[in-house]
Amino acid sequence: MRRLRLCLAVLIGIVAGTIALVSHAGSDPATQISELKNPKLSNDDKTKVGLLIQSEGTTAIPALIACLKDPAPVGTVPLEGGECINRPANQPVPPQCVNPVRTVTLGERCEQMLYSILTPAYTSPYMTMLNTKQAPPPPFVISDWKAWWAAHQSQSLDQIHAEARQKIDAFWKNNHQKSIDWN
Repeated sequence: MRRLRLCLAVLIGIVAGTIALVSHAGSDPATQISELKNPKLSNDDKTKVGLLIQSEGTTAIPALIACLKDPAPVGTVPLEGGECINRPANQPVPPQCVNPVRTVTLGERCEQMLYSILTPAYTSPYMTMLNTKQAPPPPFVISDWKAWWAAHQSQSLDQIHAEARQKIDAFWKNNHQKSIDWN
């Protein structure tokens, strides 16, 4: 009986979470973005909300730009590099490496979504095999999102993707060592 109650409680929680997630599917991007702050949402549900936001395309860009400086925590990710990675095996594990994760802010998540919206599914004909184990930098960076959006808000997503393909090609033509500034 106890097991049945537990299963029922889990099922109700899953259904309630799905209903809450589906109810935000028709919301505006700003409402969907604020839902990422909800600590009751699982990482999977936050990923689904992020995909919903990204599916809005250029409609979501102003709301995402507005949240770029928001320090609210929205999740954690494993550390990349640094003292916790490639540590000598004969040394004790430092305390910060026992559970090496860092907090992701809403601003960081919004910037990731902006780059996902702007980056087309595209493989440059100039892309070459990498001779190093290090990943190259991103093909392009946008240092001033407000200025970038002011210059591009009249363009369709297809036009933005065409310009992004040019930036990606330029990145690979220039030996993929430095990101192209798109401002």
